[in-house]
Amino acid sequence: MRVLAGPRTVSPRATFTLALRAVKRFLLRPAVITGEIVWLTLAGVLGASIPQLGMAPTEDIIALHESGPVLSALVEFFALDHVFQSAWFLGLTLLTAASLSVVVVNQFRRLGHTWSQPVAPEEMRRAPYQTEFERPAASAAPATERAPRIATRTSGRLGLAGSAVFHAGLLVIMVAGALRALFAVDAMVDLLEGETLPATAAAWGAQWPGALAAPLRLEAALTLESVTATRYETGALRDVRGRLTWDSEAGEVRNAEIAINNEVRAPGGRLFLGADFGPAALIEWMQDGAEPVRDAVLLRSLGNGTYQKASYLHGFIKVFLRAEVDGAGQHPETLDVRIVDNASRALLFGGRMRIGDEVALQDGQSLTLHGLPFWTRLRGSRDPALWVAYLGFALALVGAAMMYMVVKVDTCVVVTPEGDRERVFVALRAQRFAPLFQERFEHMVRAQGGVT
Repeated sequence: MRVLAGPRTVSPRATFTLALRAVKRFLLRPAVITGEIVWLTLAGVLGASIPQLGMAPTEDIIALHESGPVLSALVEFFALDHVFQSAWFLGLTLLTAASLSVVVVNQFRRLGHTWSQPVAPEEMRRAPYQTEFERPAASAAPATERAPRIATRTSGRLGLAGSAVFHAGLLVIMVAGALRALFAVDAMVDLLEGETLPATAAAWGAQWPGALAAPLRLEAALTLESVTATRYETGALRDVRGRLTWDSEAGEVRNAEIAINNEVRAPGGRLFLGADFGPAALIEWMQDGAEPVRDAVLLRSLGNGTYQKASYLHGFIKVFLRAEVDGAGQHPETLDVRIVDNASRALLFGGRMRIGDEVALQDGQSLTLHGLPFWTRLRGSRDPALWVAYLGFALALVGAAMMYMVVKVDTCVVVTPEGDRERVFVALRAQRFAPLFQERFEHMVRAQGGVT
């Protein structure tokens, strides 16, 4: 009687192993790796060419979102104005990190097998550099009493680890990218000279946190004491610098100079300046029977030291303001003012005003200029992945240096007695850059008494 076996059951462990192998095969597919490289390159190009929130001037961001229905829809859908904190970039970095982790594990396993692998004289018969010759015996003893001598040596073994260290560095960089997309936060605020930024998250004009990041909040209030700017002879902005002060934990007032390329480590985050800069007109509009309207109008650059901005004061009353800043960065002494009634298109006033001047108009209306301080854009950042990224770049550079500057070289010398003579076999095998080792091989041959 024949007994039929029931269906085979597969253990959960075996199922997991099969699934893991399938995932590894997918992550190592050339098409997947090529796609990761292409998309990472595209992300870098998009992040560098498209204005990014927290980095680009506000006008550029507004112009990006107003550049047509198709482009603005693409910007919104793909988060093109904050590429490196978008969901798709996070997914891309996680996928690339998964592929790199498989590559790194395989490479370190292979390194463990090959690191201590001895040089086999039989394999050296296929080395690119090899020769065989005879020479007089070095010893007068009979050939039967002289045993064959084999000398093998390996140098530059550290070069074997170059590829593994390089890919480990790339893996750390991808992990840093994922951490930034999750936990980093960027913020910005426009400050006037003498203005204090409170130690609250709401004090910032705008923030762009990662998916799991808390808003940026400094641990101490800071004050922008002064702003200086210089321009080239062509009129282009050369540099913007500011002086910050804040109270330290010890109760002392600390100060630091901040610039576009000179960050400041403040309690709670990193601070730096953008290229946004200009004079601000502190104006007050008075009208009988109405509350005073006070405004700080931030003038924007038109180029060549000219700054301009328009602002509505009350109802249809609009004021156009313009100021000039010289190449040395001196505060403007006067402000060019045009007051227009948009309802009637009438010019109510046109002329220059100094700080403290008041312009009286009809119907009890007046405009007073209270100050012309400079303003600049302060940017803040908290990025826990910054040092992780630095570590990744360092590992990648070290790995690349190990690959191309340290070369594993195997050498072999076999001496076989033959009567009153002996046969000598000399071989050299380099892991890469074989033509560079020809002179070394010739030196080995001469050292053994051979002729090259």
